[in-house]
Amino acid sequence: MWNKDIRAFESRSTRSKSKAPPREKAVESYLYSRLQSIGLRCLKFIPDNRVGMPDRIILLPDQRVLWVELKTANGELAVVQKLRHRELTDAGHEVRVVWDKDDADALVEELTGRI
Repeated sequence: MWNKDIRAFESRSTRSKSKAPPREKAVESYLYSRLQSIGLRCLKFIPDNRVGMPDRIILLPDQRVLWVELKTANGELAVVQKLRHRELTDAGHEVRVVWDKDDADALVEELTGRI
């Protein structure tokens, strides 16, 4: 009886995982490798005193940077993240939110045309 219950639980948890959207880390890794493939550096940004800053910085030609916030398809931007994005855009920086691999692909395609 116990083994049957465990197998049923494992089966349910496996099915639900396969239908779930990709985790933020998976999208982040995917974006990183796609950007590397076109010759762009993508740095993990770890602020020590600024909550809500974007996750990644893409180094573009001509001393430009692009800030990237990564979110899962079910995620949402926190109020403080929206505030930081506004601060960056007001200072002349470009900020993008990448929700999934399709967004990552679209961003890479756009950047390919800009470099």
